[in-house]
Amino acid sequence: MVALPAGAEEKSASDASLASPDKAAVTWAVSRLVDGDGTEPDAAQGDHLPGDDVGLTADFVIGAAASQTAREAADRATNWLQKQAGGYLHPTRGKAVSAGAAAKLALVAAIEDRDPTAFGGDPRKGGGGHDLIDLLLHTQQKNGQFQDTELDPGQDKASRSAQSLAILALQQSQSRIKNADVAEKVRDEALPHAVAHLVTTHCARDDGFSSAARPDPKTCTSDVEGTAMALQALIPFKESNPDAKKVVSKAFTWLQKQQKPNGSFNGTDGKKSVGGTALAVQALTANGDGTNADRGVRWLKRLQCNCSSDVKAADRGAVPRKKNQGATNALTSTVSAIPGLAKRPFLFIDSEGWAKPTYVVKCSGGSGSTGTSGGTGGSPDPGGDTSGKGKPSRSPSPSTSSPAPGRTASETASPSPSASASTADTTTGGTGTGGTGSTSTGYGSSGGSGSGGSTGSSGNLAATGADRTVPLALGAGALVVAGAGAVVFARRRRGDRV
Repeated sequence: MVALPAGAEEKSASDASLASPDKAAVTWAVSRLVDGDGTEPDAAQGDHLPGDDVGLTADFVIGAAASQTAREAADRATNWLQKQAGGYLHPTRGKAVSAGAAAKLALVAAIEDRDPTAFGGDPRKGGGGHDLIDLLLHTQQKNGQFQDTELDPGQDKASRSAQSLAILALQQSQSRIKNADVAEKVRDEALPHAVAHLVTTHCARDDGFSSAARPDPKTCTSDVEGTAMALQALIPFKESNPDAKKVVSKAFTWLQKQQKPNGSFNGTDGKKSVGGTALAVQALTANGDGTNADRGVRWLKRLQCNCSSDVKAADRGAVPRKKNQGATNALTSTVSAIPGLAKRPFLFIDSEGWAKPTYVVKCSGGSGSTGTSGGTGGSPDPGGDTSGKGKPSRSPSPSTSSPAPGRTASETASPSPSASASTADTTTGGTGTGGTGSTSTGYGSSGGSGSGGSTGSSGNLAATGADRTVPLALGAGALVVAGAGAVVFARRRRGDRV
């Protein structure tokens, strides 16, 4: 564990603290949702984020689930994603498939408890929709790598951290695949091969992982985003894959060493990053380092617009990229911060116990602020099944342990008008090729149709292809792996969370 210099972290005044920082961030993001032509925020009816940003809207759904609030808003957003899926999955409007896009939408479908093999279909009309699992498997190469299918003869593309995102998506989707043969193929072939390939991309020079599309393991330079994503994908396989276990140990040590004295982590641009820190918090949490994860959360909270007298009530919950920057241009960074603020690794995020109403922002002193109504949260169940299909199980397992982060504030929700304030996030896109938005950054497929540009310092899930996660404990014994690639999912129990 990296030692923390005395006095390195400043603490916010208790009277300015938000009772639930992660839920407050979701509530602020809900206030930015737009409907129809996308010109005016509409927290009550909005179904996507400005700019028709598919990747960022998908990240919003994942964040809302991580915080277990605003299920109704997330449902609307997922319905919108289903309508936009075609253009996101096939950025050239042809048969080419974005691996990152397929992975991200499959993860959303699993978290929303929707059928990933018929995303957007209508069961009453015989199904239909997009078979995200089939599309994702179609992008997997013989060596186990997931990459965008050829756009032109000989063209070879892959999106940032798409390999890790695809592994996470397939793990989450296993229990929702109705076709037994397909489920078996995912469990016994696709996942083991994908994990084996990811292990081979480990950067030999410094022991982490690179988020670059096609890193050369002999010469690549590790970054926080790539390492945090790879760790979350590989940790469930530590017990079944000796190579994965060895690589996880080295990469985890590398990640710990990257944490700054103030708790933050740098992004791929070398600057302190909201998205990079949030991803690192998820990885630290997944591998049992609650102490350093908490340090990262405290840094995120210090950036967050809280209950200070100089912060507008409508801005409370937003997480700008720099302290005292305000809520303007904070949309991408806020969405990317939510899973970190909630301390929820991707495999802990699901729909169980997800409150439908949007949380009412409250200060630790007790006065309500913005939002529509409150709800209850929960924590991942310490057990999981060992069937290899990702089916939840309630019996604890002595296998891989996970931290038990806790929070201290309590939340009491009461109806209050939702706030809205016009914002636009100007963070530039990453290297992904899918999506129709222009502001996404991070892992998964990028928003926007361009393939150039470097990821911004907020680095969230929206940029890896179709890319871009208080009082309850996460619980020990989070993930169990049985056989070749069998994965156990930790699930939440109901309960109040701050």
